[in-house]
Amino acid sequence: MDAYPPETWGWDGDHWKPLAKDGPEPRGTHRLAYDSDRRKVLLYGGWGKSGQLGDTREWNGESWSQIEGQNPPPRGAARIAYVRHSGLLLLFGGLMGRNVSAETWVHEKSQWRLIEQAGPPPRNVHGMAYDPIRQRTVLYGGIGEQGRLNDLWEWDGATWRKIY
Repeated sequence: MDAYPPETWGWDGDHWKPLAKDGPEPRGTHRLAYDSDRRKVLLYGGWGKSGQLGDTREWNGESWSQIEGQNPPPRGAARIAYVRHSGLLLLFGGLMGRNVSAETWVHEKSQWRLIEQAGPPPRNVHGMAYDPIRQRTVLYGGIGEQGRLNDLWEWDGATWRKIY
């Protein structure tokens, strides 16, 4: 038996309970985000027993399915935020092997698309969250190629802008 079986567990408000006995390869440094419009959880990347992963999976509350098509290159320690006003998921940065990424990807209609424009410098383990009042995704800090970062950026749905 595998030391880490591909189980999915859920919290019902009082207790953890098993939801599925099968699923994606067990992994760490992956990212999850909840798409409230589609009512699905998206899982991307991380590191597993087979190495660095670049797959995308969706959880519909009962089972996992793999999303086919182009995925961002394998990476871990990236960040994902659900951008409610546009109905897309935004992925930024991460570690691709030993390289720190500055890629911005959006996921909409079950497809990933690379955004080819200037943005924050490469980083991983940064903070990123969507601000529904201002309709902006905010990115803070992380670890870049030269060490710790202390900058603040925001994504307006089309471009990145440095705030601090």
